[in-house]
Amino acid sequence: MAAETRQNNGNRQRALVLLATTTEEKVAQYQAIARAKGLPVEFRRINEIVDAFHSAPENTGDVDRNAEQKLGEVKNIIIECRKPDSRLRRILEKKCQEWDVSTDPRHIYFATDDSTFKVPKKIWTILREKLAPYVADDLLESINRGGDNAGPGAETGPILAAVGIARFFNLLREAAGNAGYEAQHIPIGQYTTLKLNRLSGPPQTTSITVNNHKQPVRHYLYAPSGLQKAFQVLDEKIVKTYHFLRNKSNPQKPLADDFDDYLVNHSIQARIVDELARVVQQSRPNGNKHHGTSPVVVDASSAQGEFVVGLPTQMSNGNIMNRLDQNKITVEIPENTCLSGDHLVKTPPTAYATLNFEDIMHRSDALIFTPFDPAPDPKIRTLNYLALFSAKVAKQLISRDMNKPIVVMDWKGCWKPAIDFGFDLVNRGMSKDFMRTPIYDGGVQKIINLKGVEHYANSYFDVVSGNDLETLERAAMQVLAFRRQCYSKFEAANAAPAKFIARGEEPPDGMFKVAVFVSASNENKRLLTDMSALGRGLAENQFGLIWGGGDRHAMGAVYEGYKVYKDEHPEKKTWMGAFSTEPILKSETEYGRFPAGIDYWEQNTDIYQRMAHMIHKNDIVHANAIIISPGGDGTTQEWLAVLALKHQLPKMMAGKSLIIYAPDLYKNGTEQAKDTGDGPPVAFWEKGVRTVMGDEFYERISKNHKACAADGIYFATNKEELLSLTQELRQKNSDEQTKHRWQAAVSNNNQSACLGN
Repeated sequence: MAAETRQNNGNRQRALVLLATTTEEKVAQYQAIARAKGLPVEFRRINEIVDAFHSAPENTGDVDRNAEQKLGEVKNIIIECRKPDSRLRRILEKKCQEWDVSTDPRHIYFATDDSTFKVPKKIWTILREKLAPYVADDLLESINRGGDNAGPGAETGPILAAVGIARFFNLLREAAGNAGYEAQHIPIGQYTTLKLNRLSGPPQTTSITVNNHKQPVRHYLYAPSGLQKAFQVLDEKIVKTYHFLRNKSNPQKPLADDFDDYLVNHSIQARIVDELARVVQQSRPNGNKHHGTSPVVVDASSAQGEFVVGLPTQMSNGNIMNRLDQNKITVEIPENTCLSGDHLVKTPPTAYATLNFEDIMHRSDALIFTPFDPAPDPKIRTLNYLALFSAKVAKQLISRDMNKPIVVMDWKGCWKPAIDFGFDLVNRGMSKDFMRTPIYDGGVQKIINLKGVEHYANSYFDVVSGNDLETLERAAMQVLAFRRQCYSKFEAANAAPAKFIARGEEPPDGMFKVAVFVSASNENKRLLTDMSALGRGLAENQFGLIWGGGDRHAMGAVYEGYKVYKDEHPEKKTWMGAFSTEPILKSETEYGRFPAGIDYWEQNTDIYQRMAHMIHKNDIVHANAIIISPGGDGTTQEWLAVLALKHQLPKMMAGKSLIIYAPDLYKNGTEQAKDTGDGPPVAFWEKGVRTVMGDEFYERISKNHKACAADGIYFATNKEELLSLTQELRQKNSDEQTKHRWQAAVSNNNQSACLGN
């Protein structure tokens, strides 16, 4: 039905705009506006025709230059697509036919955009001082604009990552009140630039700019309970911007009616689309509309071509496999038995085999996360949540996975804690894509029509929730069928298999090595200071350092702290081992390669090998202790990976203690900290520990952060305690080795040596 509707309403004269972005929400919003207005424009992400490209750093301090800088990142792609016989051109023409748009190069555009918002300078001046305890001075200075309006501007993202969204807007409200704004009415100006480069004709750029600084929308900012925030205009209608699309009573469900009206008729995105439609006016079909607002129930077998659905967590007693088979859909079960439902019977022999989510993601066109017991064995819960966050991180990092449908069957709330934790990371500014918010499909296209099932979507997953398993399975199949209509297999141009490369000297024999997992994007001032002190302290005490190879942000602070001491004291026994992948190096390092001064580095084939080798590659290259600092989706995946290995490979993990750096759990070592302006750098662990380890575990460690030392899990509340615990664990490790050697000697000498002592 959906395919038939698309053919009837489609028109090969529609223009195609390929947006160079990894944020699905942005493209979805532009597309929703174009369809609702019947405009002859199709929006797609450039990732759908080309292998991974790397976004520009957005460090020019100006949205126009940022957008131009982003366009420069895809310059070579545009040049290649202009060649009539190139592989990319053939892929592009094939995609145009699939999307039912014009194949005429005059009607195909490449685009980048950048947005900002500003507040009056007197508010920003006060807000800047309030941000100073959290954000590095050079970052604040780089966005301190002149004129009547000033503020975060194009660099809002790093600010939110450093402070957290909840705290940022609380500080903004306080600053507005201090500046004399009655009832905290804050005039916020939005500014968006879209840069276009047409496939045909001279290589020149067309700019579309919408600026409402002169007549800014006046918002009243308020804070409901919890972390959810929303904008409310003076007539008290909820306005959902791209920052917050939340329903107070149900944070996972956007307010559909308000969002549809705001997005299509009032948002700055709508004005951008209107301007763009004028630019491509020659492509307008004669009055054809493409609303797509009627309910759609699609037969999952109606789409052409082979379709493979992976079941990474097959725990359901339902009939989902039978339903897939009836719809002529191939089922893929992961080779990793830890993820396939046979959790507690078979165990892969290596850390990489245990963690590897790459195979199931690579072989599948879509994933369905099936239900499990809402109160499961902790081992199963950890593995399931690891699989979910692995899928999320894969969609962030790997271009071929960005467009893959993922349906989560939230039966009796079994997946809700993990999904809520993901939203919590977004609200705290800790998620990699901190601006992402749920997309509501109902106002654009209603996918399911089943009683007792709630469906909502975000940038990563379609979640169907309900208590009846059979109905939930039917809903999952309907959502999957709809997403299948819009899915096309990824074909990477000139893609070569990832290579494993290792270079340098392995660590000295007997060195105690510490693996540090930390955010590669967070710029919180206290976190940067603490991580720099940790790096230096590890070097001073002659610990080996294993880290993710980045030299930026919090990860870079660990590297810089260690390297500075290493350079100052070449006579000391130090060792630095860096682990990363080729694509990740381009985003986590300044020059796209491993930084200087390291002793050993590995370019891993994928993120799972990276994690596994940081924890335990072999008897020489492995971590004796593991420190995990607050972070986002990637850090959550790494933390879950460590716990999964503890469950699945206890012999390998014996003696590998986990130190969780959790300054947000305590104040003065005992009292639980409050999330106030002078409190912890980021609030991450309370929600995370409750979600994964359970309330009982959390209550134990919140009273005594060494309560779980017997399980090899410690909680450090400050940088001094981090180093103290690490030294304590080294001594414990040394004592254990001495004990084992003594026991071996006793065994070899028939106990006489022992008795003689």
